[in-house]
Amino acid sequence: MAFLVLCSTVSITVEKHFCGGTLVDVGLFTPAKKCCPDTSSSVIMSQESHCCNDVVDFVQGQDELLLSSQDEFNKFQAEFFGAFIISYVQLFASLPKKNLPNYNYVHPKLVHDIHMLHKVFLI
Repeated sequence: MAFLVLCSTVSITVEKHFCGGTLVDVGLFTPAKKCCPDTSSSVIMSQESHCCNDVVDFVQGQDELLLSSQDEFNKFQAEFFGAFIISYVQLFASLPKKNLPNYNYVHPKLVHDIHMLHKVFLI
């Protein structure tokens, strides 16, 4: 739930740089790298200004978290929540210990395998 709240409140900036109609670079949280040279030369800028285009997409996160008031918590929801908690707690209830009378029984050693001796097999 904390991860869901974190993801819903984060704002994301995606900057895309197009040169001649093709996508050159995408920057997430950072500016995209430009393919055009610096603006120091006005001749180069006038020739390539029409081919380069920057697109910035900004996804605004949620600014305020709205908490529901207790007035909206009706009787049905309270009963359902109580039944859910009780049934969930009962999932982890321990089972009673079983008394196994033959737990420490040591069986006698097998001297001969009688089934093999008499060639009797259950199929």
